Amino acid sequence: MSSKEFRDEQLQLLLWGEMVETLFDGDVPLYKEWNRPDEIIEVLDFIGKNKASNHTFPPKNGGFDLKGCTFSNELGLVELKSGSINNVMKSGRLIFQWFPKTGYEWAYFMLETSKITPSGVYESSLGKKEVLVEINPGQYIDRKYLDIEEYCGQPLPKDARTIYRFMSGKFVIFSKVSKYMTLQGVYSGKHDEVSSDVFKIQIENEIRKNQKE
Repeated sequence: MSSKEFRDEQLQLLLWGEMVETLFDGDVPLYKEWNRPDEIIEVLDFIGKNKASNHTFPPKNGGFDLKGCTFSNELGLVELKSGSINNVMKSGRLIFQWFPKTGYEWAYFMLETSKITPSGVYESSLGKKEVLVEINPGQYIDRKYLDIEEYCGQPLPKDARTIYRFMSGKFVIFSKVSKYMTLQGVYSGKHDEVSSDVFKIQIENEIRKNQKE
């Protein structure tokens, strides 16, 4: 790692800590949870728009930088914004977990979603996610129409959007420079394979490993 990369990493960890402290007005708890959708949106939007870089891991695979959060055009759902892709789900519980002896590097947020039924666009929907195109607020069509750029003989609206619609699962958010990013399998959605309590224990084990090295 170059000296500039080291400085950038340390700056991001500092910003992540400042973001957490600002969120809790300087009185940071070891654990906190939010259950109301409006409160969850407010917290996630704050994280996404903060200058501290985050990385968000969805239930199945991959990862994205959270840019903001709003209510979805689909009634009762919320939307995690990540640039060109918009992630829609029903919020269940948002958890914050902190391990003071490690500063804020391992502090994370976990969004547990509530189950929703498939959109009905596809005859069958396997797994936890549907890939859709929203052509009007809350109106979805098959993703394939984005490739051919028309639907029912008409060009797609200019504001048509790609939607990842999650029917269940958990999202976890860490600092973009957290050591969590270096662990094997984080992009495979392994956090979604265990309960939030077990995930916390797994993180505590990783912290102990890092402290011994």
